[in-house]
Amino acid sequence: MTSEESAQRRQQIQELLENADSPEGLYKLFETAGYSGSTRDPSYTRKLSEFDFKDKANNRISEIFTVLEYQSEITVLLIETESLSNSHIRYVSERLARKFNHVLPIFTSEYRNYRFVLPTFDERTPGDLDIQLTTLKVDSDNVFYSDADALSRIWIEEERRYPHIWNQWRDAFSIDKVTEQFFEDYQDQFFKIREQVLKQIDDVHDAHEFTLQFMNRMMFVYFVDKKGWLEGEEGESYIQWLWNIYRKQGGLQQDEENRFYSEYLTTLFHKSFNNKFLGNENLPEQISRSYSRAPYLNGGLFRENELTELGIELGDELIGDVIEGFFERYNFTIKEDSPVEKQVAVDPQMIGYVYESLSNVAEELEDLDKDSRKEFGIFYTPKEEVYFMVRRSLVEYLDNNTDILKDKIYRLVFAEGDEEEEEVRKELTAEELEEVKYTLQDMKSVDPACGSGAFLVGIIDVVSEIFKQVEKKRGSNLNMFEAKKQIIQNSIYGVDVKNWAINASELRLFLQLLIETDVPKGEIQRKALLPNLRANLRVGDSLVQDIDGIFFDLRENQLEGLTKSHMEEIQKEKSKFFEDRSKSKYNGIADIQTDEIKFFRRAIDDKIEELEEKLEEDDSKQQKLNGETKKPSGNEKRQITRRKKQTKKRIEKLEELKDDIAQEQDKMPMLWEVAFAEVFNNNGGFDVLIGNPPYVEHESISPPNKDPESVTKQDKSDYKQKLADSVKTRLPQVQKIAGKSNFYIYFYFHGLSLINDEGTFCFITQNSWLDAKYGRELQEFLCKYVPIHGIYQNRAKRAFEHADVNTVISIFGAPNFQTKSFGDWEIQENTWPETDNIAEFVDFKKPYREIISADILADLDSDQESFTSEEVELSRTKFEVHKSEGLRSTKIKQEELLEDSWEYGENRDGKFSSGKYTANKWGGKFLRAPDIFFEVMAKSGESLIELNNEYDIDSYLNTGGADKFYFVESKDEQGDTEIVENQEYEEDFEVESKYLKPLIKSPTSLEHIKVSEEDSEKLKILVVPPSEFEETDKVSEYIEFGEEKEYNERSGPSRRTPWWQPPKRAEETAEILLPRNFHDRHTLYYNPDGFVSNRFYRIYEKNNPARLAASLNSTLSSLCMELFGSNDLGQGALGMNKPDYKRILMIDPRELEKPSEDLFDRETHSIFEEIGLERNKPIREQEPSPLPDRKELDDIVFDALGLSEGERKEVYWSVAELVKARLDKAESV
Repeated sequence: MTSEESAQRRQQIQELLENADSPEGLYKLFETAGYSGSTRDPSYTRKLSEFDFKDKANNRISEIFTVLEYQSEITVLLIETESLSNSHIRYVSERLARKFNHVLPIFTSEYRNYRFVLPTFDERTPGDLDIQLTTLKVDSDNVFYSDADALSRIWIEEERRYPHIWNQWRDAFSIDKVTEQFFEDYQDQFFKIREQVLKQIDDVHDAHEFTLQFMNRMMFVYFVDKKGWLEGEEGESYIQWLWNIYRKQGGLQQDEENRFYSEYLTTLFHKSFNNKFLGNENLPEQISRSYSRAPYLNGGLFRENELTELGIELGDELIGDVIEGFFERYNFTIKEDSPVEKQVAVDPQMIGYVYESLSNVAEELEDLDKDSRKEFGIFYTPKEEVYFMVRRSLVEYLDNNTDILKDKIYRLVFAEGDEEEEEVRKELTAEELEEVKYTLQDMKSVDPACGSGAFLVGIIDVVSEIFKQVEKKRGSNLNMFEAKKQIIQNSIYGVDVKNWAINASELRLFLQLLIETDVPKGEIQRKALLPNLRANLRVGDSLVQDIDGIFFDLRENQLEGLTKSHMEEIQKEKSKFFEDRSKSKYNGIADIQTDEIKFFRRAIDDKIEELEEKLEEDDSKQQKLNGETKKPSGNEKRQITRRKKQTKKRIEKLEELKDDIAQEQDKMPMLWEVAFAEVFNNNGGFDVLIGNPPYVEHESISPPNKDPESVTKQDKSDYKQKLADSVKTRLPQVQKIAGKSNFYIYFYFHGLSLINDEGTFCFITQNSWLDAKYGRELQEFLCKYVPIHGIYQNRAKRAFEHADVNTVISIFGAPNFQTKSFGDWEIQENTWPETDNIAEFVDFKKPYREIISADILADLDSDQESFTSEEVELSRTKFEVHKSEGLRSTKIKQEELLEDSWEYGENRDGKFSSGKYTANKWGGKFLRAPDIFFEVMAKSGESLIELNNEYDIDSYLNTGGADKFYFVESKDEQGDTEIVENQEYEEDFEVESKYLKPLIKSPTSLEHIKVSEEDSEKLKILVVPPSEFEETDKVSEYIEFGEEKEYNERSGPSRRTPWWQPPKRAEETAEILLPRNFHDRHTLYYNPDGFVSNRFYRIYEKNNPARLAASLNSTLSSLCMELFGSNDLGQGALGMNKPDYKRILMIDPRELEKPSEDLFDRETHSIFEEIGLERNKPIREQEPSPLPDRKELDDIVFDALGLSEGERKEVYWSVAELVKARLDKAESV
């Protein structure tokens, strides 16, 4: 269908909706849209008795018409009702959805306002269908473009089977469609405005920020208009009313100046909404009257600032296009969607999504023209994930801080719908609910990378709903506005490095309050309706907390009297500022920050005094422990001496810091303990830390507050060092962070340092830290010091559908460090307090909306019988696996997680007595692994061994940058010599044959499991042992050539004497060769004839090499490689390094039957061809048909494991699915 045809349909639907003033109008709409053969006679009505509604609903309904019945499967009902309340519509829609196969009820009370409701089902638990309602609200007097567009998409040209039609209707009511179109239109308007601004000021950043602020303000006016607080014309938006009056007054005439922005809009923004409008003779009387009655919003959104002082003018033509070409096309609603009720309209949540996405990409591309911009995607944390994370965090917080049973807490926090909430109120006593309320009122929660505020809004929503349950138990109603306002003031904190993000968060929180504000129109000017949020929402770098290289942690301080009083005074003024700026001494965030700097200098003085007093303490002060006293040991005395030296240096640095701040206050970064002093000094840190930190690869990490164009390589290096130093300062137990760490790794460490001793940590991030090398330090730190409550993966649905990112949700408790105290000196004990904690890895096989419930999560915590369970015990570790239809949970002690990847040294004397932790594959082993992997492990028990347990894996041949010297092509054999070519310079030399050995360079030349000389493809490696070399040898000429070309200066040869002496591995050969990467062919090579190899790890095995080769080439090994390898090499390649190979599980080769040598001469193929499955067809709809020799090889291992035919199929299917997913993902980018 062409865009012109789509526009014609949309126009027809719009006209029909505008004229729909009777039942016949709705019938005509569906007849025009192609359903004339299915519509019923308008005189046909249904009897209420056939629907079995409750009396309350029956009393509200006048008539029910059957508009159409499509193939006896899809029913459209028109319901005349006196009430359009959400609860009434939801009740009736749910009853109808359970009665009809597919139903679209249309509710109306006066045949001008309509609610089109599309119910859909999710199966949360077997037999328990969860209904989601998507609503399209239509006002015939003001039909929006988005309304007509949605209904035009149900249009059909010809009759089709009902499932196709119903899917088309679901697509027509898709919120994503509206979001994507809104984002596209917003983006176009944004860059048009910014282009005009750039013509007036030569500053891209300011132009960008100005445009964001303008669009933000305009959207907020549309939302405020929905409250009915702006006096305009009935039936049109307030902005449209202003615009129409302006045009009638002569605006847009050629001889008229562009005045709409400068006089009409800026006056509304800066005067009216700040209760400062005293009249304006340049404005028409009706507008002045309207402005004088506008609400006093108070929040910082409409304050004059440095951007408004730039003197920017926006032309009338541009403004007209923004209003009529964009804002007027969409229906705005102030109520955000819930997971079970959605509206086809622009809500605050959608604004957050769009605003965050556009701001992110636009800032990176702010110096580019529109035509050169790439297509932008929309990336945000979906609501289902947000609400699961919020609720799961609140469960831990309440469990830590109340005496209520945890399963009750789950049911309270995860209750959804009237029935579940009523059950909760019956189950919990009034005293328990009161305890919950008071505990939540004390909660301090923060998002350290808050973006557009999705998690902050989620916390407000969930906590306020819990408060509502408390009030219902009391028999009273909750003032939702005051409740949410108090939650924001007492419990909500956010930080982001970008100013746009704080603006977006502020907007979302304002709108949360606006929804609930029920102030009579006559009182909207008497007091500030919205609070000032900037004391709780801060712009700053959440990670780097240094000033000229000095790091400061206020939580170490016990504030002295005056300093504490100063902090309390600041907090009192912040509270006044929150309520109403006019009642506070602070006029803005700058005033607060000035006071905070004074407080910070006092805190530094307190710290210096405290450290000086500690220096005066005697080294021999005794320790008191468990009622006994003892003097420090010699080692402990040495630690105290070291600490004293460090303390003297610290005092010097603090003195410098105090002077620096006094001289240059702009050096002061956002310091957590200063900006939120009341949280850290009174609460010891945050109770809940939650968020979705940015994902940035290590090479792209750079100082966030510097112009990207001016950032140098050294700037990046310095910033990364500061990131690492900041972590080590806050968490001394972390000695190293891998240089290739993703940016979010620093957020993990820093976030854990910000919560108090009973705090809860919850992030959604890329899952790469579970398997990548750079996750090693985080994994080790967690195992030793942090209780891992849960790591959750959803394999049914990606969190970020538009981004090539796989995610996990992590829930942790607070770090636990144990210390000894000798007077004022604390010494860290070398203990790992959390190794006994049981970590849980949960793999959800259905979308969160369908699987998450209070009972399921409570059962997971307590190992209920609703799960099938089995214990898996391997040679080095053991764990439990619990399964149900929709999920799998793996529970393992953190000590076992450490042991599973502990690499012991030679002098092992007990567990962890020597060696170190190496990065494990938590994601591959506990989350991505298919069920058959665990079933095989459980069935095989200790008969399965890790490759590392019996065999040493050697590294590959590395010449140290001199491959082109050592690796030559043999062109001709001449008796005892050969003519070889240096391939880099294409020169020939004569060399003794005794110094040349066939070289197997890479797997690409190998076609069989067994390596043969033909596989070398005439490639040779030069191996000249110094003991055999004579200067008269013909190879001397080639060595001289090597010196001439400076091969001897390269890293490897320069360290050897003589330089041409080959590396040790060039003189050794191994029986088993392990490739370093794979595509779709899984072959590990058998090298019985001892050829030298280059790009292969090696296993030296003289006793049973054939059995080992057979075991390693089974499809079970392919399964292990797909789980334990790295799939981030590009082009879909699977990388395998030494630690990955060490984890491969196999049957001990000594227990296998000796394989036939013919098996190793077989030609190998892609894994799909090997196991007889086609990649481009649904894998599980095919029957595995492995090649005969592949089957023979697999049967050796499968027979030893005792696998059934069904289990063997599962292995084949699982491997094929993993390889397909890896390759498909690479090809989709």
